[in-house]
Amino acid sequence: MNSLQSQPDPPIRSFLWKLFGRRLFSMSYHNWYGFRRRILRAFGARVSNSTNLRPTVALDRPWNLRCGEQVLIGDYALFLARCPITIGDRAVVSQRTSLLTEARDHTRPGAAPIHRPITIGPDAWVATDALVLPGVTIGAGAVIGARSMVDADVPAWMIAAGDPARPLKKREFRVEAPVTSAAPGGNSHAPAS
Repeated sequence: MNSLQSQPDPPIRSFLWKLFGRRLFSMSYHNWYGFRRRILRAFGARVSNSTNLRPTVALDRPWNLRCGEQVLIGDYALFLARCPITIGDRAVVSQRTSLLTEARDHTRPGAAPIHRPITIGPDAWVATDALVLPGVTIGAGAVIGARSMVDADVPAWMIAAGDPARPLKKREFRVEAPVTSAAPGGNSHAPAS
């Protein structure tokens, strides 16, 4: 275990987060994103002004959270942040997703827990109910399929899914031609020439 990855919790900050911070965060109105960002910053989180976290997000150590610009974290996401969790610009962590920086090795009874950071790259999307385990890096633009379990790094711009998640194909974007005629049953008109 690297001392840079897992450090002791600041005792007073930890006590105040459990007593007041977590409650204020979760009791806030659903669209009070700025209020929740201020609470997290008061407890040491580094989140941008465009990061949006839902009030049902469960976070045990906000001082280990780092979020870039336009990050969205969905309802009931669970962050066990014994080590840093870093989320890049424009990334999405969907509802009910779990990011765990601490786990136990089931093959070694009585062994100390494993503590490793998690990194989610810019433009990545971790879909609904996924589980991300300690030490994982999800590359820029990668997509993790719903209900996947990620126990290894995912390369940039790949779509990965399964239990355990494995890269399936490259993430590509379709370039759509502009619509020039009305849809069946619609009342839209073709653009003027």
